[in-house]
Amino acid sequence: MEPLLDALEARAATLEKDATSKQKEAIVLLIDDYHLLSNRISAAAMTRLEAIVRKGPDTSLTTVLAAPASFLAGGDNILRQFKAARSGLWLKSTDATDAMMAGLKVPASLKGKTLPAGRAVLFGPSDSIVLQVASPQATAERPGLPADIAAWVEAVRSAATRPAQAANQ
Repeated sequence: MEPLLDALEARAATLEKDATSKQKEAIVLLIDDYHLLSNRISAAAMTRLEAIVRKGPDTSLTTVLAAPASFLAGGDNILRQFKAARSGLWLKSTDATDAMMAGLKVPASLKGKTLPAGRAVLFGPSDSIVLQVASPQATAERPGLPADIAAWVEAVRSAATRPAQAANQ
């Protein structure tokens, strides 16, 4: 963790010195199982990570956290930043209480329903939309899906050309 924090801090410092630079490469920091990470690194490393996440929008760093809903009721400084932003991607449960812990509001049509695989609610500060993420392979639940990513690409392309072909006829 220390080398990653060192690199992110050095990058932020470089960008702060050269604030006129229009060429900022964007970095996405994905933290899966945040509930485990926050208990496994030192308090000093958590403080450094918090500062990096807080400066993220100014340094072209986007941070994505994944954690169970039950953990969102906690209140470390990083979670408070995310809850204050009131944006995110909500997967699986549409329990209103779970979402409320994250500061999000589940659309009424989805309350209490379990979302199927790949379906999510994308939240912003003022609205939300339901989206479907494609799975790259067929499952027992949905055997008719394309078998691999190449077949998915072909299926998406042919679906996109069908409306144009129908309009030309």
